[in-house]
Amino acid sequence: MKTKTDVFIEPITIRNLLGKCGNFEVDSNGDGLADGWTGATGYTYSLISGISGNAQKIYYDNSAGTATVTPRIISQQINNVAENDVIFVSAYMKIESENTETTYNPVINVLAYDATDTLLLNTSFECTSTVWQLVKGKVTLPAGTSYIVVRALQNVQVENIGSFAVDNYVVYNLTAMGDLPYGIKSYLEFKYPDTTFNKWEEVPEDDLAELLPYVDGVQTLELKQLVNRGKNLFVNLRHELYASDGTYDPEIKGNSDKIYVDTLPGAGQYADIIITDWIWAKNRTFTLQASGCDAYHNLKIYGKTGDAITLLGTLDSSTPITVNVTDEYIAVGYSIDDGAGLSEITNIQLEEGNTATTYTPSKNELVSIKEIEPKVTLYGTTIVNLLGKYGNFEVDSNADGLADWWEK
Repeated sequence: MKTKTDVFIEPITIRNLLGKCGNFEVDSNGDGLADGWTGATGYTYSLISGISGNAQKIYYDNSAGTATVTPRIISQQINNVAENDVIFVSAYMKIESENTETTYNPVINVLAYDATDTLLLNTSFECTSTVWQLVKGKVTLPAGTSYIVVRALQNVQVENIGSFAVDNYVVYNLTAMGDLPYGIKSYLEFKYPDTTFNKWEEVPEDDLAELLPYVDGVQTLELKQLVNRGKNLFVNLRHELYASDGTYDPEIKGNSDKIYVDTLPGAGQYADIIITDWIWAKNRTFTLQASGCDAYHNLKIYGKTGDAITLLGTLDSSTPITVNVTDEYIAVGYSIDDGAGLSEITNIQLEEGNTATTYTPSKNELVSIKEIEPKVTLYGTTIVNLLGKYGNFEVDSNADGLADWWEK
């Protein structure tokens, strides 16, 4: 069973400069092209099943053509930008099964213009997958930028078919978002110990993709942060059964001062349980110490990259162990089998470095971000609008002057 995990909640308001058009949900005129986007004559547009709800599909058969063509969709003009702004764009894309074009892959594309409509920048980020792929990139807008547009497109050569889909398209102005929330700053500086982060525009692309989910228009998210980290990283006792005989799965109780199980194993029983949260550890060194460990009742350090979990070391005596980590994350595990006697392990300390220092109980300090969710939270109370999205009166699908879902 899990014990209580302390969480600190910090609100973050972000703005998708595409409004709600990046969700490709609505095609008011039934032409196959989602509202808010412009296509081009001769190409085939349709809404298909996407990452969430609908996605936009773009198709063109150039088998009998005489020149390379570019099936595409183009956003409306985006004016909430200026020169030197750093923009983050991302979208889920995939190459559809009918596609035969192999020289040119689909891309998301950013175009920057000055006040006279002169093109200043044309930057693209490529999709290479036949399953949904998050395509992303950061762009610094050049001097003189007045506005931008974004596109999704594919060049299709003669004797080929181009076919791709796009969903959950976002455009975030990182410069306008300003300073990082404390929680994200602390998380990034723990992940990248030699780097200081102060602004959203300084965050690496991969982390932006993780931290900034798709939203429609302006939305307040709740940032959930783990708040247990001091010198002693043995924090947030939890329960993730890793291996067992299939019958034994004891409850782990206690804290860094002392942990124990509620029931000792019987004949032939054993369990290996991951008992702390995963913390970022790549290319760093950690030392684990404790009292009460032996061959039948011990602690382990596990490494994790993706879904793969690796045993990095076992603490089965009073001698501390040190591991040099190449995995992305580490966690502490608890191992017990039917040879165990007393079930207590005391004075547990996981710390960074290659030397065990004097035991200190774990403290409450920020270590990592648990999740970012699209909720509005006030003092721990989640507010849900029971009208859903219909309270925004944005869509009038049948053009009768009355917003969708409402009745006269």
